[in-house]
This record gives sequence, structure tokens and C-alpha cells, in this order.
Amino acid sequence: MKFITLLIISSLLLPGHFAQSGNYITETRFQVEDEEKPFSFYPIPAREELNIKYNLPEPTDIDISIRNSIGVEMTRLNHTTTEKSGVLSIDTSKFPAGIYFIELRSASLKEFKKIIVI
Repeated sequence: MKFITLLIISSLLLPGHFAQSGNYITETRFQVEDEEKPFSFYPIPAREELNIKYNLPEPTDIDISIRNSIGVEMTRLNHTTTEKSGVLSIDTSKFPAGIYFIELRSASLKEFKKIIVI
């Protein structure tokens, strides 16, 4: 669980003192629920392999496409998950160093992300 603290600095015009003002700080703290993204990637930059951590509402098919910077598809995979969460590994050892774009699709989600391979 995360907490966010918001500090607000305000000017207060003192009555009868048009040229003078006082400053006061208001602190507000509120709780924010942790939201886990459906897909996260590590390590970035990738060397030998790219790991895709998934956290989905239900087990599903995931279609994964990786394209280089000029749009050439380097690999396409389809993975059927048996659990709601887990990790997929993609071998990137044969990819030349550069910037790639990964697209992940499931029945209810779509994510597009830039990755770097060194």
C-alpha cells in the first residue's frame, strides 16, 4: 500500500495589511492502492533474454510480437497461460543491439512497449 503526501503552500493576506502576507503549509496525506500493471519487462536493457512478468485477471492466450526499429518482425510467439500471473522469457541473444518494439495482446488487454537490446 502506498501513501502520497501533498504539501500545499498558500499565501494568506493578513487583514488590514495589504503589503504583508503570511505563508502557511497544509499537509494532506492519502492512501493509494497498489496497482500492478498487467505486463512488466526486465531487464531493460536486455542482453541474453527479456523477461515478461504478467498479472492478468484470468488465464488467457497472450500473443507477443517483437519488431525492430524499422518494423521488421523479429519474432512472434503465442503463449497460453495456465495461471493469472507468471513470467515468460524470450531469448534475445540473436537480436542485434538496438531498439525494439514489443506488442502484447490478450483477450482483454493490449500493450505496446519500447525495449532495448544490447
